[in-house]
Amino acid sequence: MCALLVSQYLAYSPVQGVSDTPAWVVSQANQYARDHALTPFVIYQGLWNVMERSFEREIIPMARSHGLALAPWSVLAGGKIRTDEEEERRRQTGEKGRTIFGPEWERNEREKTVCKALEKVAAEIGAKHITSGKSTLFAFLKKSTTLMDGRT
Repeated sequence: MCALLVSQYLAYSPVQGVSDTPAWVVSQANQYARDHALTPFVIYQGLWNVMERSFEREIIPMARSHGLALAPWSVLAGGKIRTDEEEERRRQTGEKGRTIFGPEWERNEREKTVCKALEKVAAEIGAKHITSGKSTLFAFLKKSTTLMDGRT
């Protein structure tokens, strides 16, 4: 009965989205929807920030191909985008950082490396801080498209 209700909801719902699902699953689901006169997904929500960029490899091309809108979440990396000085201040004051995704609030070496690169880009564009508006993050993404594997 539950499957029947879900299928009826999916068949007649005006807008459908999907979150954190492999691109191949979304592609197949949309093709199935088109083949059976059902409503395909129109928006994809997924994790995307300068620390986690796998979204760019499969999700963005799939979204372009299927005409899906994108709704990224955690664009500020769960509060991990900060300077070494800010992290030290938090350590000294006991403020710490976000622990919603796990108990470890301090950045790992890879995250520190990304933040150093953001500091450099912020200085180049004249931003006051690495999270000053979206300009630093967009400039970084535009400048370094393959940071995850260490190449520039």
